[in-house]
Amino acid sequence: MVTTENMQISIELIKEIKAVLEPSSQWMPVIAAIGGAAVGGFIPLLVKLIESRREQKRNKEAVAHQIYAEITAILEIVEKRQYLQHMNVLATQFTLHPNLIERYQIHISEDFSLMYKVNIDRLPLLNPSLQTKIVKFYRFLSALIEDVKPGGGFNSQPITHYGCDQFILIATEAISLGEEIKVDISLQFNLSHG
Repeated sequence: MVTTENMQISIELIKEIKAVLEPSSQWMPVIAAIGGAAVGGFIPLLVKLIESRREQKRNKEAVAHQIYAEITAILEIVEKRQYLQHMNVLATQFTLHPNLIERYQIHISEDFSLMYKVNIDRLPLLNPSLQTKIVKFYRFLSALIEDVKPGGGFNSQPITHYGCDQFILIATEAISLGEEIKVDISLQFNLSHG
């Protein structure tokens, strides 16, 4: 309810605001200085924020592209050298000849996961689901390499049927994960999946 007293207070308040905003007011230079400083200080902060977001996006894309390229190369090498097929043949031989004694060794470069190692600190730029798949893929790969590298379990002692089956299981899951990662990255970052 509007009372005469409320109206009188509103009129007085409007008069005071008008007096402050009038060009001849002593407060106008102060208000202009404060407003100018606020706007002048805000613009560099806004520019810095925009630049920071662009840099983060570039870093995120770089990490994704590098991991994508490395996983693509690893999967192509595994396919062309037919590592999994060799293990499947060995598993069949174990089934046919339970007393078979076999060793298996592959020379693998130490820098097979260079892009992963270089980007390990930047993986948190990617979404958590993708990070988990990437870490799991490389851990599986490391476990497999430990078995087949010189001095590894498959060549320092005879391979067991169980060890061969485990290798096939982990390798199959690693390949599947690698393909999932490639699809996820290609969808998130508009890459052509190849």
